[in-house]
Amino acid sequence: MSAVQTEAEPGRDTPWPTAALVAAGGALGAAARYALGIAFPPNGFPYVVLVEQVLGCLALGVLLSATRAGGASARRWRSLGGLGLLGGFTALGAYAVAGVDAQPPAAGLLFLVVMPVAGLAAVACGYGLTSRLRATRG
Repeated sequence: MSAVQTEAEPGRDTPWPTAALVAAGGALGAAARYALGIAFPPNGFPYVVLVEQVLGCLALGVLLSATRAGGASARRWRSLGGLGLLGGFTALGAYAVAGVDAQPPAAGLLFLVVMPVAGLAAVACGYGLTSRLRATRG
């Protein structure tokens, strides 16, 4: 299934309400990321960006596990939360800029290498923990 739908399919949401969910979530996520940057300005190594990226990845793992049953409601939550909110919060551009702007340059290189590994580990942890919680509850 592609992230962007171009025409309605039987049993699927129409594309415009889904696009509105992604846009609304993206605006909220980007605003939250910006607010963290203002509250904790960069100073050498981009710790704040690393934390927001890893937390966003952890939340994505939780969301993916919680909505894995599928259905229209799950698709809406994935659009709003995954593509929109967390996409805006963990934007690739923020990752790239933080890595390039870090001082000294070796810290930026370290960040650019560590962040994807930490992010993938966070997604796996969030997904695994939520899956275990769901299994014990139901």
